[in-house]
Amino acid sequence: KTFSFLPSVNENDLMASKLLKSPFGQDGCFNIVYVATIQHRKRQDLCIDIINNLLAESSNVNLYFVGEYNNDKYYNSLIEKVNKMNLQNNIYFTGYTKDFAQYMWHCDLIIHPSRAEGVPRVLREALFMGKAIIASNLEGNRDLFQKYNSAILIDLACAELYSNAILSLINDESLKLSYEKK
Repeated sequence: KTFSFLPSVNENDLMASKLLKSPFGQDGCFNIVYVATIQHRKRQDLCIDIINNLLAESSNVNLYFVGEYNNDKYYNSLIEKVNKMNLQNNIYFTGYTKDFAQYMWHCDLIIHPSRAEGVPRVLREALFMGKAIIASNLEGNRDLFQKYNSAILIDLACAELYSNAILSLINDESLKLSYEKK
């Protein structure tokens, strides 16, 4: 088996983004970021269910979808779901931004529950930044994280499993720090 992760990350651009001001408005919130194009295989709909579960346990959780979207059926269904579940104050769609890394640097957690990926560049960038990561248990993700147990990988597309993993990080700062240090 051969692995090739090049091109990897542009450390200079990422470090420059670290110096930018936090894009998050509320202090004391646990901010989760998902950097990806809005599309069905990325499972943003699952993320909405995850946030809904988390809000039953903690009112200080926000999710930011950072990435390009088209005004298509899937995107519109996400907006409708957010509105129907009354999550407009906790879930944000930023659209495409060249400063996506600004969100990553200042967040508490990177989430990536995609149903199909190779080796996502955003997860390599999150590793470089030393962020806590929760992602789907796909082959490319295992290749990145399994050796050092440096992320929480979830086997099923189940909102409860993701929610419980996130709650474990919210409720145990030392656990969160252990993933960030890896």
